[in-house]
Amino acid sequence: MFDDLRAARVGGAFLAGIGDTELAELAKLVSVQSVQVGEIVAKTNECPGRAYFILEGALRLGEPTAPREGPVMRDYGRGDLVASAALTAGKPLDGDLRCTQDGRLARLTPQDFERLLENSPELWRKINEHALHSMRAVHLAHHLNQLFGPFGPLLPHVVKEFESDADWVSLRSGETLFDQGDPASHVFIPVAGRLLEARRSDGGIEKVERTIPPGELVGEVGVLTGRPHRTTVYAGRDSELLRLTRDHFQILLERSSNAVFRVSRMLADRLERRVSPDDKRGVAPRSLGLIPATERTAVGGVSSALKEHLNVLGKVVVLNSEPGFPDVHTDGCLSLTALA
Repeated sequence: MFDDLRAARVGGAFLAGIGDTELAELAKLVSVQSVQVGEIVAKTNECPGRAYFILEGALRLGEPTAPREGPVMRDYGRGDLVASAALTAGKPLDGDLRCTQDGRLARLTPQDFERLLENSPELWRKINEHALHSMRAVHLAHHLNQLFGPFGPLLPHVVKEFESDADWVSLRSGETLFDQGDPASHVFIPVAGRLLEARRSDGGIEKVERTIPPGELVGEVGVLTGRPHRTTVYAGRDSELLRLTRDHFQILLERSSNAVFRVSRMLADRLERRVSPDDKRGVAPRSLGLIPATERTAVGGVSSALKEHLNVLGKVVVLNSEPGFPDVHTDGCLSLTALA
């Protein structure tokens, strides 16, 4: 196994950055799986419960459409690490993971991954960093396609270009992205979390005007007009954002008429909501909390029944405050929190 892993250290793949000592520890823990063209290794919204190192062949993460067609989120080749976020955070896949070239995979389970922390902490750290980067890239691919696409098979290349020309910003809940009156020098694309936009009156009273979900543009008005920001934006939840320079954003608009149309429509929708008091559109709730009216009120049955009814609308996860309740990844689904 050590020789197979070492042979897969090619180009800019993940295994290329792993030394022999770390590789030897990894070789003790992984098992081999053979895959064939067209085979689905794991499906959308499924947590495979393991990560894969590609020894030979190729995999593709794509939206669940017709086989080998539809939007491509990312292609993986020899030496790449796949589904690391499923390993480190229990994150379900955002698309079907399909084999595009016959090959072999080295599988690493969560139990063996934890053993790495003791036997090879540096490799354990590298896999965690890879998982964070992978989650960012997949979310970014989805939002770029919605904002400026569709890009079709070019989407993976667009994502790489954005990541090379931009940088990431992490905000903790309550931290400010920019203040009202600050110079507008960047455009931001939130890919995870939730932002709040507030305006301060002449009397110094600040009022939240809207909630900004992942996938919208932030700060683009100031960049387009050349004027300071007219509002303050801060994180309502821990958030991850991609930061684009003014020049990068302008180049994007010059190169894509579709991007111009999407941005114009977004600004028009935002203006319409602001001038129409009867417009009730807003950000759909992601979490609902059930709080008992008295100590004798049981909410467990209510939350279970509510989940059954809401399941017709999408994925629902029930969280409660019982000791030992397992960690559940709720990204992309509605969560019901039942407080005893």
